Parts: sequence; structure tokens; C-alpha cells
Amino acid sequence: MKKLGRIVLIILLFVVIIIVDYLVIRHTHTWYELADVTDTGKVSITMDRDDVVEVTDIQRTEYNNENMLVINLKAVGKGNVNLTLKTGDPDYPETQRTFYVDSLGFVTEENYLGSLNDITIIRYEVLIICIIMIVNIYIKMRSISKEYRYSYRLMVYSGVIVFLVVTAVLWLIRILTEDFYTSTQLFTLYADIMYSFHVFALMVFPMIFILAIFLIISNIVLIRHEGRNVTNMLGIALGVLLVSMTAATWFAYSMLGTIIDVHSYRGMHIEYIVEAVIDVVLAYLECMMVGTTIWTLRAARHVPSFDKDYIIILGCSIRKDGTVTPLLRGRADRALWFARKQKESTGKDIIFVASGGQGDDEVVSEAEAIKRYLLESGVEPDHILLEDKSTTTYENMKFSYKLIREDYEKKTGTVKEVKAPEIVFSTTGYHVFRSGHIAVCQGIMTAGIGCRTKWYFYVNALIREFVANMNIERRKHIKHVAAIILIIAVMLAYSYRFNIL
Repeated sequence: MKKLGRIVLIILLFVVIIIVDYLVIRHTHTWYELADVTDTGKVSITMDRDDVVEVTDIQRTEYNNENMLVINLKAVGKGNVNLTLKTGDPDYPETQRTFYVDSLGFVTEENYLGSLNDITIIRYEVLIICIIMIVNIYIKMRSISKEYRYSYRLMVYSGVIVFLVVTAVLWLIRILTEDFYTSTQLFTLYADIMYSFHVFALMVFPMIFILAIFLIISNIVLIRHEGRNVTNMLGIALGVLLVSMTAATWFAYSMLGTIIDVHSYRGMHIEYIVEAVIDVVLAYLECMMVGTTIWTLRAARHVPSFDKDYIIILGCSIRKDGTVTPLLRGRADRALWFARKQKESTGKDIIFVASGGQGDDEVVSEAEAIKRYLLESGVEPDHILLEDKSTTTYENMKFSYKLIREDYEKKTGTVKEVKAPEIVFSTTGYHVFRSGHIAVCQGIMTAGIGCRTKWYFYVNALIREFVANMNIERRKHIKHVAAIILIIAVMLAYSYRFNIL
């Protein structure tokens, strides 16, 4: 019901905007012409039809230290009309313009320098819509995070909010700094809409550039400590990719300039669509990276309530002698810390679930290595469950939950007669959000705690989590990007067809 109410409000908002635009913008038009004219009394305008528009006023002003004629027109009927401007100066050639008045009374000039009077109101409307979207998404994000903090939508919403905030600031600056030319010229409005992604990418570029350098440095340190492999070189590859994609806009412009005339009407539209595709993809990736980072860090710092029945320790690679690595020991120690704090706070014991199968190069399963470490740390054998079949995080959660349900049913009765067990999982900090998301996709309601790791490993791992998160919902991401590009393409196609940009 609430969703239906929001949809109705959005529809009403757009109806109001359309009505306001109809009442404010229609019927009038301003024709700007650079001309070295000092006496407007000598200026004359003739037209091939007198039933479409009429000239209401001719004024002279300065724009960029040049004289400009400002000719105000008023619509009186529907159709096309050709206007011829004569300045009275024999050295200044005649100027012709074609205007079109549609059935609603809107007047447009049929070239890419066309304008509509009072389109500043559209800029205010775009700004208001951005603010409404920011507030609405933030409220939805808060509501979702209270129910479950590992939802994929939280990552998307955070990235979108960052983009909308930057866009709103850009439009506000444009409103405060615009002059009479940018406040009416249609191409400035279209350019601002399409270049929101471009400007966002440019603004984020310094941060991305620094991040790229940091990624490369951290990966070099990581390779020195952990060895050279494809996974450890992921950060270097992504860092180079981000910088390359940011520079691709200028490269594309240069390449297009050698193939087509980008200053022509057709060439300008081709340039816009090529740059728009690059900028949309880059800005979208940046937004998702920001969203992933925000919720990964928040998930890593979160400590669930101390009322849990089971704690799953997610496995990872072990040493050749079957002992835990520092990374896996950190996960086990974090689980031991949680168990101790819960015992101190509530007096409630917790059951450990050691989860992880045996790799081809491992002498024992990861679960067995975890179990041995827990026993050495003083945990009683009857407080440990062994899940030694899983090979992925998805299987960690699936198999561990099945084991927990079976154990919980034995101890408390049938599942239908008791409440669901309270579960927490322990993993490395950067891995909490994605692990929680994988769990919730299987209907497993759990919470996570994260342990710390080396800084050089954390950065590379964070990038891996970003790539993994994007891959989990890759179809949705592709749809989002495709929808944005389609909207831009439709705008440009409409502009090209009706000569309004």
C-alpha cells in the first residue's frame, strides 16, 4: 500500500511539473543573434507567414564583449515560419532562422542553438526531483538496514545517493551562475542533463586516481608478502582500468575528431552518445564502488547482540602442515572473543560451527584445522560442530545452516515447535557484507562479525569483494546501465529528429 502511495505521489508530481511548464514556457521565444548593431531602430524582420509568430520586442545587449540582438517572439498559431533579419548595415549579411510552433504553443528554433523562454524553471524542477529522490532513497535505505544490513539494495542505494547529491550540487551551481544565454538555450539544458555523468566522473577522478595508485602500491607489497598470482594482481589491474576509463572520454573525442566532424550537427550527436556511454559506465562503477565500500566498512565494524546460539567460522586456506593461517586464526579468534563477551554479558554459551572443506593441496579440511585451533584455545569438544564439505562461501552458509538446524532440532524439539536458532558468523572484516548477502539470499537470517587483517591485503580484498558483489547481481547492473544509456539515446534521437539540440 505504501509503494502504491509513493507511485501515486510521483505521478502527481510529474503532472504538476508538466502543467507548470505548459503555463510558463509556452507561447514565447527569444532569438539571440550576435550582430554589431548599435541602433535597433534600423533592424527589421520579415517572415514568410504572419499567422505563426509575431515580433514583440527587439533589444541590444552585450555577451562576451560582443553586441547581441535579443528578439522576443510570441506564438500566434501552429506551423513553421522562416524569419529574415536585416540590421540596416549593408556590410552585415541577412540572417535567416526557421521556427516551429506546435499544437501546445511551444516555440522552438530548428537548429542546435534553439531556445525556450524561462527554461530555468526546468532546472529548478530537476533540482527538486533530485532532492526528493535523495530523501526517498535515504528513508528506504534506513528502513532496509534496520531489517537486514546485508541487502544488495543498500549498496546500490548508497551509490545512487552519492551520485544524486553531486548532481544536485552541480545543478544548484548552474542555477546560481547562469546568465540569460544559458537560462534559455536548449543545448545547455540537454548538455547539463547528459553531462551529469561526465562531470561526476571528472569530480571523482582525483579520488579514483589516488585510489588507483594506492591499489598498485598495496598490490606490490601484497605480491612481495604473498607471492605473484592472478588474485593478488587484481588491484593493479583495476587501478589501471579506472584511470584508463576516465581518460577514455578524451581519447574517444580525439578519435572521433579524426573520423567525423564533431562540430557538425550529426557529428555532435554521435560525440554525445559515445561520451555518454563511457561516462555512464564509469560513473556507475564509481557509485557502486562507493556503495560497496560504505557497507563493507559498516558491516565490518558492526557487533551483533550477545544472544546467539551458534557462531559459524568461515574457512579459508590453511598451511601445508594443517594449521591455521594468520587470516583464518583471526576469524577463529574473533569468534572466541564473541563467545567470551556473550558469556560475560548474558551467561549464555554458544556452539561453534567450523566450516570449510579440504582443498586439493590441503592435508586436512579447513574445518578440521579450525576445530583443532578451538580445542587448543580451550573450547569443549561438545561445543563444536564440523562442516567439512563446503568449497565456497555459498556452501559454507548452506551446509552450516543445515547442520545447525539438525543440531537445534535434536536439542529443542521439532523445528515447528521452537523459534529459529540465533546465528552469527565470523569472517574477515572485508568479507562480512558479501557473506551476509549470500546468507540472506538463501533465507538464512544471520549477522556477522569481522576481524582485522593487514592493510595491503585488505585493500586488494576489498576490490575482490566489490567485483564479487557486482558479479552476484550482474544482470541487475547491466539492466541499470542499459536503461540509463537508453534514456540518453532516446533524448539524443529525439533531439536529432526534431532539430532542437
